[in-house]
Amino acid sequence: DQGVPTMEDFYKFIMFCNEDIKKRGGGTVIHCSGGIGRTGTVYVILKIINMFDIDKELKDKYVKDINKDNILANLIREILLESRHHRPQMIERVEQYFAVYQILSKYLKIKDDQEIAVHQAQFKRTNVLARNYPDLLKINVVC
Repeated sequence: DQGVPTMEDFYKFIMFCNEDIKKRGGGTVIHCSGGIGRTGTVYVILKIINMFDIDKELKDKYVKDINKDNILANLIREILLESRHHRPQMIERVEQYFAVYQILSKYLKIKDDQEIAVHQAQFKRTNVLARNYPDLLKINVVC
C-alpha cells in the first residue's frame, strides 16, 4: 500500500511468482486488503500466463495473431468476466486492467502503444456488463 511499483518491477514480481508456482507444482494464495483490485490484477495475469505455459500452441497463436481483432484484450475480458463469477468486482480500476494488458504484452513481447483506447473501451464495457447484469455476479465459490 501507499505506493505503486514500476511496471518493470511488477513484471519481475509476476515472473517470480509464476516460476515459484511452477516449482511447487501449483497452488498459491493471492490477497490484498480488499481482495479484489490488486488481487484480481495478479490473479488474472497469472491465470493467463499459466494457460500459455500449459498450451504452447495457444501462446503461439496469441503471439502470431495479436494485432488481429484485439485478441489479447478479448482474452483478458473473458478471463476477467469468468473470474468475477467467483469474486465479484475483480479488477476495480482502469489502471489495473491496463497493468494486466501491459504485463501480458511484455510476456508475449508485444508493443501496444496505439491500442490503449481500445482496451479502455473494452474494460468499460466489461464493467457496464457487470452493472447491468448483476445476477452474473451472484455466484460465489467458498473454499
